[in-house]
Amino acid sequence: MIESGRFRRSTDALDSWVRVGVIFTVIVLNGMWEEALILRAEFMMLVRWTRDVLRYDVRWILQEKVRLVARRPRSVKGQR
Repeated sequence: MIESGRFRRSTDALDSWVRVGVIFTVIVLNGMWEEALILRAEFMMLVRWTRDVLRYDVRWILQEKVRLVARRPRSVKGQR
């Protein structure tokens, strides 16, 4: 009878620790999943920002450089 009580207590303790482990694992995995979703959204914002910079700012810089080169008077030979 004593052996049966000891066995039951140890199985209850093991069951309790397994449940704590499962709950902890679910919480950690859920946190990792939520963080992955946030990082995905931030990465997409970075990609869109980079696309906009390349699309508008670089285009503007090139247009300004072309405009300045087109406005520059042609140099005459022998003059500086």
